[in-house]
Amino acid sequence: MNSARPYQTRSARRAGAGAAPDWHNRRVSANDPIPGSNPAADAVAPALSPPGDADRPVEPAARRRPSWDEYFVGLVPMVAGRATCDRGRSGALIVRDHRIICSGYVGSPPGLAHCDDAGHLWRNVIDDDGSVRTHCVRTVHAEQNALAQAAKYGLPLAGTTCYCTMEPCATCAMLLISAGVERVVALRRYHAAAQSRELLAAAGVRLDVWHDEDQVYADQSRPA
Repeated sequence: MNSARPYQTRSARRAGAGAAPDWHNRRVSANDPIPGSNPAADAVAPALSPPGDADRPVEPAARRRPSWDEYFVGLVPMVAGRATCDRGRSGALIVRDHRIICSGYVGSPPGLAHCDDAGHLWRNVIDDDGSVRTHCVRTVHAEQNALAQAAKYGLPLAGTTCYCTMEPCATCAMLLISAGVERVVALRRYHAAAQSRELLAAAGVRLDVWHDEDQVYADQSRPA
């Protein structure tokens, strides 16, 4: 390396101490001379050395590091992308101490047909007011699949947080309570979650909803 023309740091360049190679944009050619093979050329060429920390691109000062909630909430749609029923492509992550314990998404049990392949499996549900609705019962809910994954691999869930696409249904809420989940963070509301909210509140499970609006999905209010 030519000590007469040392590599200039960013601070030195700002002070006008001379130009240095642009390591982030420079293209290496097969015709580039081998350092030391031509002392005369080395004497006039800027010395080449790997860029240090001071020469790395500077990020905008306005950048804000995501909180842990933002981090895990941002992962939920990726998990939900694996769902196989268009009536609710939901995902769920169960987390403890900023570490993902298990995950799940809406889908059929292993080895069974998925809605995306075989169509929906409808069943009628009669509400207290006598109204009749139809539900697809082919798939397992995201929260249930996450709990099943934890059970399969012997993972305790006491003191965990569940991040999910929408508020859990009443059955999922009861299962989360029974598993020891202490907090539920939902991206949006579930239009039929009134009982779920009551159950979670009664059990002392904190419920946080990021967007105070119902999750919309196909055939959401499909009549019988």
